[in-house]
Amino acid sequence: MKKALLIAASAFAALALSGPVSAETVDIGGTVPTQCAIDPGSSSIDFGTLSNNGAAAQQSNNYDLYCNVPFTLSIKSLHGRLIHSTANPALIGPEPGPGNYDGSSDFFAALDYTIDGISTADLDANVDFLIPIVSPPASNSASLTFETVPLASGNLVAGNYEDTFTLTLTPQGL
Repeated sequence: MKKALLIAASAFAALALSGPVSAETVDIGGTVPTQCAIDPGSSSIDFGTLSNNGAAAQQSNNYDLYCNVPFTLSIKSLHGRLIHSTANPALIGPEPGPGNYDGSSDFFAALDYTIDGISTADLDANVDFLIPIVSPPASNSASLTFETVPLASGNLVAGNYEDTFTLTLTPQGL
């Protein structure tokens, strides 16, 4: 029995003398890139035939939004309003508002419109207007409503009226 204990003690001593147990650590991880995208239901809004004062049926456009981090939203209007597509800019008049056509007090060559209640009268041409909230990550559809702002008095000059609207999602990180 003493011999068996001596052999067992010798084996443990040999293990103790052989050094510490070797261990390795492995880092595990992955990356999800920041992604923000807007997909409009339509790339154009057509008010159709405008009345003499600019009244038109309300229009809507659906947008699929995806952003996997908090984000801000901004809008931009190229002209700051709907403008007559062939009128000389000098004849349209300064922003904001409709602008008298060639100095006439009765005819106009520009018309404000609203995007979900935000009037282009409040937008500077070609300048981002930040909607003052930081939204949480989102994957959903949203609908924006577009309406003309009819002239209080006066008439529009005949022709086509146009603007380019830009909606921008900007990632804000976590």
